[in-house]
Amino acid sequence: MNRVLAVVGIVLAAGGLAVLIIFGMKNSSNNADIKPIEALIKDAKLDEAMAGIDQIAEKKPDARALGAIYFKLAGAYENKNDKVKARDMYQLILKKYQNIENVPEVQDRLGKLNIAILFSKTITDKDALYEIQPGDTLINIAKKFGTTVDLIKSANSLKSDNIRAHAKLKISKAKYKILIDKSQNVLTLLGDNDIVKVYRISTGENNCTPAGTFKIMNKIMD
Repeated sequence: MNRVLAVVGIVLAAGGLAVLIIFGMKNSSNNADIKPIEALIKDAKLDEAMAGIDQIAEKKPDARALGAIYFKLAGAYENKNDKVKARDMYQLILKKYQNIENVPEVQDRLGKLNIAILFSKTITDKDALYEIQPGDTLINIAKKFGTTVDLIKSANSLKSDNIRAHAKLKISKAKYKILIDKSQNVLTLLGDNDIVKVYRISTGENNCTPAGTFKIMNKIMD
């Protein structure tokens, strides 16, 4: 009996050793893949780094290091003032790599970038560059694109409702909605189902804030 137990123990020990060796090789392989990417980021070869990370993600989509390296790349794009690419990296992290430790920081950075892009002259895939036609008004343009006069004015730094024919306006095409998670006290603003900004909120004592449909009465910038 003791002999049988001893053999089983050896087999289990050998199996455990094999698992440890395989696991170690996996991690070593992941680190080896990531090191050249980190070097590219350090050398400010950011587009090359992004192509390299995307290749790793295609082959090993579950690699734990991917979220962290995408975060480094996003920060490098931010430092280079490439807001759109930085935003895209943070969006990707929140969609696919929420196993990283600093999700709140990613949400915060993404929100700041989205607001900066929204109220700037930068045209993204969520915007239209509209040429004002004779007879147009901001109200009519807003209705045409399903947006608001205030958003058009803010995005184009307009001080009044007066517009000039053949001038061009940046118009947001995104459809916005909000999601509220009472369990986490979080309000998420979405644009075409992409996260725009995450707000920390308070609910009533003992979670008594009622569920239902709410209307925005007073809008505060940012």
